[in-house]
Amino acid sequence: MQAGQASKASCVIGRHHTVTLCALAAMCGFFAVPVSARACPEPNRDAVVTKAQEPDYPESAKPLGLGPVSVQIEVVIDPSGHVGETRVYKSSGNQAIDDAATRAASRSSYAPKLVNCQAVAGYYVFRSDFEPESYAPAPADLPRASQWENPFCNGSAVVVPWDEAANAAAYGSNSKTVAVFLWANANSDYAARVTLIGNGAAYSADIPRTPVTTSPDGKSRRYAYLVSLPSPVFLNYYFVDGAGVDGAPVSDCPSFVKEVVSPTESDASLVAAPASFAHVNAKLLQTLPPQPCGSIYKAPAFAKPFTPISGFYGNRSRTAQVAAFIDSAGHAIRTEIWQSSGVPGIDATALALVQGSTYEPAQFLCTPVVSIAIFPITYEVR
Repeated sequence: MQAGQASKASCVIGRHHTVTLCALAAMCGFFAVPVSARACPEPNRDAVVTKAQEPDYPESAKPLGLGPVSVQIEVVIDPSGHVGETRVYKSSGNQAIDDAATRAASRSSYAPKLVNCQAVAGYYVFRSDFEPESYAPAPADLPRASQWENPFCNGSAVVVPWDEAANAAAYGSNSKTVAVFLWANANSDYAARVTLIGNGAAYSADIPRTPVTTSPDGKSRRYAYLVSLPSPVFLNYYFVDGAGVDGAPVSDCPSFVKEVVSPTESDASLVAAPASFAHVNAKLLQTLPPQPCGSIYKAPAFAKPFTPISGFYGNRSRTAQVAAFIDSAGHAIRTEIWQSSGVPGIDATALALVQGSTYEPAQFLCTPVVSIAIFPITYEVR
């Protein structure tokens, strides 16, 4: 007779010991399988990493000056300890860094989750830390890609009011001098024309032809010019409206109007004081009368509302910021992820939405002009 049958018989035959024998039988039944199955140091534990792969800092992220950032990747670990699916659990805000962390998580080694000493599928949140000390600092004169990759013109600039005595930017004040930091898409030399708007007037600064030297990645270095104005001006807007590269004369080109604002922390290197300035004088073009459309410059906007992105992914909303280069007819000629949502599918949907939308183009002096705009696209959880 088998053990289970003997226990059952004892419960029936020994009636005055029924409770005791049945209790013992229940205990024997409980321990019969688990005692051998639980003979391991950690009968129950979550999946763990046994050898973590160090991520490589992406080359494309080095010039951005992001500082210390971290990424968390959720990894599915099968019962054999192999990596299954991965997803970005907490994004750095930069797609290249998120991808590097995902590769590191996928290449790491893991031990599976245990339940009663049995290996089962489980999850592990892999963290990658990216420290600025882990890579060579980028030179201050390399801009982020979108600052100098201007699809409308061969020149791009950042203009700031400048305090000559302090040799530093002087935001929020009238200034007789402004610093023009210019990049050019050229192989040998370039010349440009920059228009400055402030105090209800327009000024023009002609940038003389300058030989070009390239950075290790083949892009033009930053060139700095100190522009003297006829009188102190509170600068509002500026744009490059003419460029001539590789010996060609300066010709008109459509360039987006930029507002004079303090740079973000990641863009501060773009307006850092150079070793020296080339000096240029600006001339008054014209005074600007009150505009019938109400303002000198109006930013682009969606022509009609769009249906927000929503679904059942995750348990929180996410936002992707998409940069759109918009022509004067209101079409997005190029889009790119400015800041990732952390989920590739949401980023792709946001890009498609911005690319496929129509826009009210930017207006300068009540005339439609080309522009760049950053649109936050939010994914809402249903």
